[in-house]
Amino acid sequence: MRKRLKSKRGFLLAEQTVKIIIALIGILILVFLLVSLYYSKIKADKQAKAFNTLTGNERIEDNLKQVEEGKVNPARLQIFEPAGWYIFLFTGEGIKPNSCVGENCICICADVWAFNIIDPFSNERERQTEECDEDGACLIINNLENREDQIEIIRDMYLLIKKENNKIKVLKE
Repeated sequence: MRKRLKSKRGFLLAEQTVKIIIALIGILILVFLLVSLYYSKIKADKQAKAFNTLTGNERIEDNLKQVEEGKVNPARLQIFEPAGWYIFLFTGEGIKPNSCVGENCICICADVWAFNIIDPFSNERERQTEECDEDGACLIINNLENREDQIEIIRDMYLLIKKENNKIKVLKE
């Protein structure tokens, strides 16, 4: 009579497979965590650069004051940072970031996609306003010309700030 021996190779194979799957899940979690930290750092750096572009030394705010006071008209300003982001003008009675409610303002933030996969029927302007409010920098300008516009910040870009008919115009040169 022959006795059948139970094979332990099958048991060991299943045990090793479970260990490999658990290790892969752990590695994927670590990679996701590192990528998230990297992109949050990049976003924070760009937000700081946007704030500095608006309110830093010799930046948009200083040039606006000079134009309003009549010291310079027009003011020509070279903008470098944050590259790839946009300058948005929020005027009139439309949707505005919370930091600009009831006032006209200029904001620097990332652009949102025209089509949103999560909510395809959402309003692009509302999503842009939320993006500027959460991850951008805004500066209130009371007598900003009544128009809604966006200007992409690109390499060697000049911004023209001028006063016409008691209104401040911000244009890409």
